[in-house]
Amino acid sequence: MPVRPLLLAVLLAAACVNDKAADDTAFVDDGEPHVFIVSPAAGATVSGCFEVEVEVYNFTLVSPVESPDVAAGEGHWHAVFGPRFFDCEGATCAIALTDGVAADTTVTALLVGSDHNAVENSAGDEVEDERTFAYDGEPCPDAR
Repeated sequence: MPVRPLLLAVLLAAACVNDKAADDTAFVDDGEPHVFIVSPAAGATVSGCFEVEVEVYNFTLVSPVESPDVAAGEGHWHAVFGPRFFDCEGATCAIALTDGVAADTTVTALLVGSDHNAVENSAGDEVEDERTFAYDGEPCPDAR
């Protein structure tokens, strides 16, 4: 094959790859639900008021209030900080930490159905992702 058509074929194939595959070569869109935390960045420092952003694949985010019936392939996600969690209905979720203790913090994004039960993939594993970042200990004034 001449070089130009081969180069064009490679460029066209690259344009068809989804964003997650371009960012994470380990991701394979296998038709299963997936969730990936994209913000805050690993190692970032945040104050008490911040947002967690996720990318979701093969799963539709819905409000458990507006769509209370459990349906396959849809629900919301929980931003989990140890024993505490926040219900999150969209790709971004406002978080208000109030403990005032500076520390490395790990958040887990867990896909859940409208009944708040964890979504499992075909292997029986909960669909989740986690990210560690630094919390500067400054409490969110909006949460007091």
